[in-house]
Amino acid sequence: MLAAYPPEELEENTDADTLRFDYMERDGMDGPYDWWSEAQFLSCRFMLQAHDRGLSGLLKDLEYARERATVQRVLAERDLDRRWRQVRHARKEAAKGSSA
Repeated sequence: MLAAYPPEELEENTDADTLRFDYMERDGMDGPYDWWSEAQFLSCRFMLQAHDRGLSGLLKDLEYARERATVQRVLAERDLDRRWRQVRHARKEAAKGSSA
C-alpha cells in the first residue's frame, strides 16, 4: 500500500477528522484507522453488489469512495503510528516519573 500511496506525497490531504482525533482521550481505540478500514470494506462490498445488479453508474461513484477510503486508511495508519506512539511514550515516561 505504501508504494502505491506514498504518504509523504499525500500527507497534506489527510482527513481533518483524522488530524483532530485525540489519541490521549480515546486511548487509541476505534480511531481514524478503524473508520477508514470500515469505509474501505463497505465500499468494496457495495461495489460488488452494484456490479452484480448491473449498476455501472453507481459502480463508478463507489470506485471514487473506495479509492478515497484506501488513501485515507494509509494516511490514518501513518498518523496513528506517529501520534499514538508519542502518546504511549509520554505515558510510560510519566509512569516512570511517578513511581520513582
